[in-house]
Amino acid sequence: MIIRDILVHLDSTPRAAVRLELAVQLAMCTEGYVTGLYTGRHPKGSSYTNRPEIPITEEDFEIWLQQQGVWGEWRLGRGAPSEALTTHGRCADLIVVGQHDPDNGRDDLPERALIEIIGRVGRPVLAVPYTGSFSRVGTRTLVAWDGQPESTRAIHEALPLLSSSSAVRVLVYNRCRQPDVAVSARETVRLHLSRHGIPADVAPLPHARGVELGEILLSSAADFSADLMVVGVATPRARDLVFGSARSVLIRRMIVPLLLST
Repeated sequence: MIIRDILVHLDSTPRAAVRLELAVQLAMCTEGYVTGLYTGRHPKGSSYTNRPEIPITEEDFEIWLQQQGVWGEWRLGRGAPSEALTTHGRCADLIVVGQHDPDNGRDDLPERALIEIIGRVGRPVLAVPYTGSFSRVGTRTLVAWDGQPESTRAIHEALPLLSSSSAVRVLVYNRCRQPDVAVSARETVRLHLSRHGIPADVAPLPHARGVELGEILLSSAADFSADLMVVGVATPRARDLVFGSARSVLIRRMIVPLLLST
């Protein structure tokens, strides 16, 4: 898959500018097209370049894309943000959304809405933390893999980003607890990525008694200095798979952007 069609969620929060900058940078790398889907309160006047505390306007959006030499369009979402993002996102290669800010999240996307979008849209979702600067992602990428359909879709939808990473680490969960099977699974993943020109470091997923899987993944991302995590997660209606159980922990406590797929 080539990421040529990027949908970015814009709202009336200051973090919308961070998401837009990231979407534009991704589009510049892939010669992509950026659609800004605005679902917040309708702002008036220009704000992006000199008043970052005020929401992005359509004029700001167009100026920013023109300055970066990226094609795109502005759309107004109708109804609930989750419905608008699901409807428009089904014809996108990647959907960029923001993490809910518990201290200042009146107008952003609630956690339950993000989970709903991930489960219904059928496209990869890039969730951006509510703190930090993320003008680029994927220079150091951590992938969680358990061999299930969710992980399979996630790693393949992430191939365009993995191909441009300077370092990729895949953590493989041994579901069957059989060492020889685990070694074979790790080698299979490593060889598959190598055929796409991606030299990945493939290792067993670390574990610690009494520590939740989500916490282990977050700690592993920090240890690897990752700027992107790729995770396949189960939806609330699906059986509680390995990485499905870590979904809420990762979404609530993400420290780097998450590429999520179901």
